[in-house]
Amino acid sequence: MNAGALVATIFGGTVAFVGFVFWLITRFMKSGGMDRETVGQVVDMTRDDVQFNLDQGQPEDSRSRFVQVRVRATGLSGYSRYYHKVYTYTVGGATYTRADKVQYSRNLAQKAIGKDVTVYYDSADPGCSSLGGGKAFVIVYRILFGIGFALLALAAWLWLK
Repeated sequence: MNAGALVATIFGGTVAFVGFVFWLITRFMKSGGMDRETVGQVVDMTRDDVQFNLDQGQPEDSRSRFVQVRVRATGLSGYSRYYHKVYTYTVGGATYTRADKVQYSRNLAQKAIGKDVTVYYDSADPGCSSLGGGKAFVIVYRILFGIGFALLALAAWLWLK
């Protein structure tokens, strides 16, 4: 029995499978209706993105299906406070202000204030938007697919050797 081939097969298959999961996530994110993009600006931060968006007259609807991402820094006590970037953008002469669903530490959210960002929005309902377009997931699944298939190719070579 070739142990190297077995290990390469298991790891290659696992990595390729995880890449496939990330690929599915990108398909799911694109089906959320965000078919246009524009430039906006981060203007503030908030602790409660849902309540902020409700206060802006933008109810959370079924199309707001985005992966929750947490980018945080934890203090010595282990306690971490999450913040959401508040951004503004203009589409067709109307200005919208929304809080993004991604959670950041206070320091990271503050650093983004005043910076331009790409806003992805639904052309049928420009008030429905997000700062995440899923590009990070595309990069991750491509890398995982590459590594996974390279390991599977190595495994095939080792099996046939």
